[in-house]
Formats: sequence, C-alpha cells, structure tokens
Amino acid sequence: MFQYGDKLPGRIFLLVTGIIYIVVGSFVIFGSLAMIEMMQSPARSLWSMAGIQSIEYIIYSFIMGIFYLCMGIVGIKHRNNRAYAWNHFNLGIAAIIFDLGGSAFFSTFSPTALITLALPICYMVGAHKNK
Repeated sequence: MFQYGDKLPGRIFLLVTGIIYIVVGSFVIFGSLAMIEMMQSPARSLWSMAGIQSIEYIIYSFIMGIFYLCMGIVGIKHRNNRAYAWNHFNLGIAAIIFDLGGSAFFSTFSPTALITLALPICYMVGAHKNK
C-alpha cells in the first residue's frame, strides 16, 4: 500500500519541470510588466516594430506567467503525492491548450511553437507515472 512519503516514479519529472516553470513564469511576469512600462515611453513606435502590437498580448503574457508560476509551485509541492496526479495531468493539458491557443489567437504560430510543448509533455509524463 502506498504511504505518503514513498518515492513515486514521476517525482523527478514534476520537480524538474516545476523548477523550470517557476523560472519561466517569473521571467514572463517581469517581461510583461516591463512591456507595460515600455508602452508608456516616448519610443512606443520602436516596440511596435518589434512585434508587440496590442495590450491584449501583454495581458495574455502576464496571465500565462502567473499560470506557469502556480503550475510550478503545485508541481513541486505535490510531486510525491499520488492523489494529485490527475490534477497535474490536467494542468499539463491546460498548458498545451493555452500555449497553442495563444499562438493561434495572436498569429504567432511557428514551428518553434512546437518546442514549447516539450515542457507540458514532461509534466504530464511525471503525472502519469505517479498514477
């Protein structure tokens, strides 16, 4: 019978991807806050040339950063608990939907967008191993 504290096989996947999600989420949050600050600068036309066209993209980035940060914290905190395996799996599916949906909505989809699917897939593999 499983006891809390036993070592589950997916705990390393959830730990590593959780740490990466915390780092990426922090960078995305700070980057979106910097874009908001930059939006108020006199050189606003320069950042629109860089591909940032709307405030919706900045808001989406900020929400995704918070989602990644929460996903990483939950992954690290409950990595060794079988009861949360289904929640981790659902968070991985949500991350895939948000990544691809945001790329499609903002018309920024490219073949490199498929690389961003590696992290949610590793997160889901760790959750599946813990079931």
